[in-house]
Amino acid sequence: MFQEQENLLEEYPSLKTNEIIPTFTLFITVENVEQLYNELSGKVKIAKELHQTFYGKDEFAIFDNNGNILTISC
Repeated sequence: MFQEQENLLEEYPSLKTNEIIPTFTLFITVENVEQLYNELSGKVKIAKELHQTFYGKDEFAIFDNNGNILTISC
């Protein structure tokens, strides 16, 4: 999926920086997003809490070990 830079920065304010940081985001679809969110909470750094998108999907986002954003949805 392609996303406009302004929209991406609005969605993930942590990317607004003058530092050189990873800029890769990955969208992953799973069967039970709420269960996975509960399993990962407290174990990984959350980039965006579990929420429902304007297009009706439940999703959340985490930072991987390199600072990339992984968005997980069902």
